[in-house]
Amino acid sequence: MSWEKNGRDEKLVIWRDNMEVDKFIYSAGIAGSTFIEGLARKKLVGSRCPVCGRVFLPPSSYCEYDFAETVPYEINEDPFIELVITINYDDEGELLKDPVKIGLARFKGVTGGLLVRVEGDLKSGSTAKIKEWKWPLTVG
Repeated sequence: MSWEKNGRDEKLVIWRDNMEVDKFIYSAGIAGSTFIEGLARKKLVGSRCPVCGRVFLPPSSYCEYDFAETVPYEINEDPFIELVITINYDDEGELLKDPVKIGLARFKGVTGGLLVRVEGDLKSGSTAKIKEWKWPLTVG
């Protein structure tokens, strides 16, 4: 295996080899698995602290404020887009034929948010609808 630095030291390091992922077992954990299972049912499942009532998305097994174990909590509202970024170049520096828009989706009363693909003319502050329920979510 080899490492190659492209550009300055502050730039990202590019891995040009195969990683041995087949030798490891990965788990999303209890909270992450609940989130993924919710997406399969077209539901957003975060977690809620029984002590302070904070709701977290992505879900967390423990509240970072009270250290209490959280419980699954279904989020039933549409997100608002806090930030939209247009990506014009791929990771090799080549111009993309179709630019990709990524947004930060947040939910009222929820701590955290999700990175999503953005379709259409959504701007920061816009309310969005989830259009595609596979990961990463697509909103429009």
